[in-house]
Amino acid sequence: MTTTHSKFSKVGFLEDQRPFFDQLIENDWNSYLNDEWDAVRTEECQKIIQHLPISPATILDIGCGCGFHDKVFASSAFVKKVVGVDYSEKSISRANESYPHPKIQRKVSNILDEYKELRSEIGTFDLVCSFQVIEHVKDAAAFLEIHKDFTSPGGYIAIGTPNWKTITNRIKQAIGVAPALSDPMHYREFTPSDLDDLARKIDLAPVAHFGLRASLSIKGITILPVRSTLSKTIGKRYPSFSNSFVSIYKSKQ
Repeated sequence: MTTTHSKFSKVGFLEDQRPFFDQLIENDWNSYLNDEWDAVRTEECQKIIQHLPISPATILDIGCGCGFHDKVFASSAFVKKVVGVDYSEKSISRANESYPHPKIQRKVSNILDEYKELRSEIGTFDLVCSFQVIEHVKDAAAFLEIHKDFTSPGGYIAIGTPNWKTITNRIKQAIGVAPALSDPMHYREFTPSDLDDLARKIDLAPVAHFGLRASLSIKGITILPVRSTLSKTIGKRYPSFSNSFVSIYKSKQ
């Protein structure tokens, strides 16, 4: 799900998007309250756990936003601690208010600039993840390196992000229309293979990919609704066609 506040609707990529997320979570909280989005985020967490050969006791969520994923992870009995980090102070405040849990700690930090100090403070984790964040940063490789630096030996990394080659964009390309990013605030979007190529360069080994939903809209007309059974079937069977996907990696170190 992507939501753009009206103040920013005609603005493209911004390196510092804190004002955008602060305003979104403070003034447009209702845009976060969506049953379908909740179902997708819950399933993302559950499928990550299913794909791991370990039961992670400690989890770090980088760019945790409103904190929904954190609470889903914390609900598993084998999880002992979840740390959520976000550079939006208002997002952390809302997360603590709306999705509290005794296993969860949340911290305000610009992890791109402060990760060394933060790592000294909070240590490493069995699972390091981020959802809908990597597409917002200019240096995706450095962002993946940060995930790796926070991963304990034998741990895993999970990255959830929009898929660049959705069914809609594939059709646009086929008819000679320029494909579009799913949100103007994104710097770059990826396919599963794009992300794998980036990960291998920093010695991360691909473990699994999965998608959840695939939709199709042409000129504002929805042909394949995201809530339909066919949407879920295509998204799960063909991650490279899904609206978004999750890739799981293991460090070779």
